[in-house]
Amino acid sequence: MASSSRSFFSALVRFSCWERLSDAVTAIPDGWWVVPAPIPAAALPGVTVRLISVDDGFAVDGIVAASGVDTGFGDEAIGAVAVPEEAAVRVSLAASSNRLVVLVAP
Repeated sequence: MASSSRSFFSALVRFSCWERLSDAVTAIPDGWWVVPAPIPAAALPGVTVRLISVDDGFAVDGIVAASGVDTGFGDEAIGAVAVPEEAAVRVSLAASSNRLVVLVAP
């Protein structure tokens, strides 16, 4: 039961991220896709981040579209990141299985 509640809550948090997306839309290049991802709350929209898939080491730069929001379950904050079209599927798969690392430059 806890697993389905957690998934449901995460979906709500992800939806709330889309509502704030308009703040960063001008920073997102044409043809890029926005993907829910574990984005630190301190990473503001428009900041460039490096995304790495743990499974295969695939790396791509992305742009924060929505800062992370604490889900309340003690796991990582969920936000949204824009990625080039050719990387969207790989980033989505890694993020959906909790196998995506988001690096933020100091």
